[in-house]
Amino acid sequence: DKLVSTFRPTPRIPAFLVAFLVSDLPAVSGTGNPMFRGMAVPQKLQDMTHAVNLGPRLARAMEAHLGLPYPHGLTELVALPRLIPVAMENWALFTFREGNVLYRPGVSTTLQGQNVARFVGHEVTHAWMGNPVTINWWDFLWLSEVFAMYYEYYLPSLVNTTVHSIRFH
Repeated sequence: DKLVSTFRPTPRIPAFLVAFLVSDLPAVSGTGNPMFRGMAVPQKLQDMTHAVNLGPRLARAMEAHLGLPYPHGLTELVALPRLIPVAMENWALFTFREGNVLYRPGVSTTLQGQNVARFVGHEVTHAWMGNPVTINWWDFLWLSEVFAMYYEYYLPSLVNTTVHSIRFH
């Protein structure tokens, strides 16, 4: 017996954005469009709900801000117990240290909720700035990151959630 999976063609992307995840982590899907799905260890999976529901809102806010569509049909958010960078914006596969993407209402602090919005907003920004429009050498990495660092604060201010207090208006 064979299982055949067919995927849409991947656009040309920089090699450093290619990533594969092979795991048995359970997943939870968000409720928005574009679709965001989150994965975490089973005992923390419910803590991904905030991020997967916030992701589409941040992506739509950026779409409206830039006037350009979100380039991914499905975005995977993965909470990893051990990850050397705090997060990574692979093509439609964003990986995070658990503490940067997990949030439990009534238990987590407001600051933790704000940090989830910041980290997801940062990686969502890379879908436009840093991934399809990328650097030609590592000397210019700061250019991609400076846009993402700005929008990690600006995007949450546009979606007006109760856990975000930063306002730019």
